[in-house]
Amino acid sequence: MKFFGFVKWQSLPVFLVLMYGLMYGMCNAASAQGVLDNTALLGMTSAELASRLPPTQTVRPPRRLSSGAVASLRVPDALYDGLHFEQTLYLAHQKLQQTDLVMTSPAPDQIATLLQSLRRQLGAELASSYATPEAVIDTATWVSGDADVTLFYSTLPERPSVRLVIRQRQLRDASEL
Repeated sequence: MKFFGFVKWQSLPVFLVLMYGLMYGMCNAASAQGVLDNTALLGMTSAELASRLPPTQTVRPPRRLSSGAVASLRVPDALYDGLHFEQTLYLAHQKLQQTDLVMTSPAPDQIATLLQSLRRQLGAELASSYATPEAVIDTATWVSGDADVTLFYSTLPERPSVRLVIRQRQLRDASEL
C-alpha cells in the first residue's frame, strides 16, 4: 500500500522521524540567531539588510545618534537567542553602523539567560560595571571582530530593562586623539 503515492506504509515511521528532524532543525535555526549574526550585518546597505532580516518598518520620526547615524529601520519582533526584542537599525552613509536590541519588560531570568548567551558567544566581558542602590543600569562590554558589543541592563523589580548595542568599531590613530 502506498502513502501519498511514493512512500510505503512501512516507511511511515521513518518518514515522520525525518520530517520531525527537519522541522525541529528549522525551528532551532530561527531561534538560534544570536549576536554574532548581528555583527555580520554591520556595514551592509539597506538592500542587503532587506534580504537578511525579517520584514522591516521605517522609523518615524527617525532618530539620530551623536555619531550621525540615523535610525532608519526597525524590526518590531526580532527573535535572538530565544528572546524577543525590538530591533532598531542605524545607518550612516547608507550602511549599517549600529543595531540596538531592546527587550521590553524582561524577566530577571531572561536577563540572566541573555548574559550567559553573550558570554558563551563572545567570552568573558572585557569590562563591566555594576549598579549600586542609587544606580539603575549595569553594563557589560565585549569586542567581536570589527564590532563593539555593549549590554545595558537593569534587574530592578520596578523597572527591568535590557538594551543590547552592536556598533561598528571605530578605531582611531593615536595622532587623532
